[in-house]
Amino acid sequence: MPMPKGGGNRMVLDRRTQIFIWVAWFAVFPIGLWTAYKISPPTHFYHHFDFLVTTGLSCIVALIPIVVNQIPFSVTQWLTIFVFLKYGLFAEVILAQIITFIVLLRLRLPKEKRYNFPLNSIMFMIVSLVSGAIFYIFGGEHVQAGNLTINFVVLAGLYMASYFIINQILFTGAFSFLYKTRKPLITKAFLWEGLIHLIAFPVGITLFFLYDLVGVSSFLLVGAPIISTQLILLKYNTSKEINQYLQKAVETGHRLTERLKFEEVLNTFIDHLLNMFPADYLYIFDDMNDDRLQAVRCYENGKFITRKFSPIKKGVGIIGQVWATGQFAFYRDKQQWKNINTEGIPDEMESVLVVPIIKNNAVSGVLFQIFRTRKPTPLGVG
Repeated sequence: MPMPKGGGNRMVLDRRTQIFIWVAWFAVFPIGLWTAYKISPPTHFYHHFDFLVTTGLSCIVALIPIVVNQIPFSVTQWLTIFVFLKYGLFAEVILAQIITFIVLLRLRLPKEKRYNFPLNSIMFMIVSLVSGAIFYIFGGEHVQAGNLTINFVVLAGLYMASYFIINQILFTGAFSFLYKTRKPLITKAFLWEGLIHLIAFPVGITLFFLYDLVGVSSFLLVGAPIISTQLILLKYNTSKEINQYLQKAVETGHRLTERLKFEEVLNTFIDHLLNMFPADYLYIFDDMNDDRLQAVRCYENGKFITRKFSPIKKGVGIIGQVWATGQFAFYRDKQQWKNINTEGIPDEMESVLVVPIIKNNAVSGVLFQIFRTRKPTPLGVG
């Protein structure tokens, strides 16, 4: 599934709507579990240990997204279809809820966006129930791999297609309704998600077949190459992102050389910087008389403001250290910077990026960016 992205508070629901979502979740979640159990309790093929292994593997896969056009995708569909075909709808619902929780937990959503937990839980509950019901309505049954027929594979494909289509329609509709923003159904994310489902389907069927032949070892035979491929793609994406950002930096530099006024240069720089790194807070400090830094631009929550900082001395605090060393500093999460002098960083923030501004081979200022969500790398990849 496409993973929700953090960054900024422009897409945050009002408190009343958030409360409604939580109340709805407390009602829908137990009813959904009960319904799934009534429709299809765990099959006689179910084994506690094997399901735990599948769940553990799913959590690992969910934590390694494939990033396409800055949209992270969780590639767990091959495991969910295996669990559905092998253990039934109830087991698939449990697994889908665990995966949803793991994916959102990985994003470390800020407090005001934690309603995404119940919202996504409700939507994936509906997706699981409806697609599972379609499988059973058309005569689908849970069989051993040795009894595979063309009809079974077709119905499994119908289940996977239903899962994908209902997922996309529901998420697009919910987004448009809740955020009052029209969102097209057919997007690049839609096409990539469709491609991932097409690839995941034969992998899931293969795992279903191998499981009856070699048991738990099938998870290693199928899972190891997939996880390795995900790691390679993640590394490749990181390198590709670096090249893209460097190209953008060169283009920004060319535009800056065409501007003569300080204000225009600064505004152009910030505009391009926020396009590349959509931070929640951004500050630019300028060297004043070689003894202190002064904030010349302050950007918070989508708008420019005027803000005063205490005098920043060289070598003191996060900003002062970067000013003194001339080396950039990146703190992935709050645990890494909470014991350092961090004036200006709100408590709900996670990642911090501080970069020296070099002029005439000397540090003439500091760029200070803060993000609400944890960024695995300075470029925010993943």
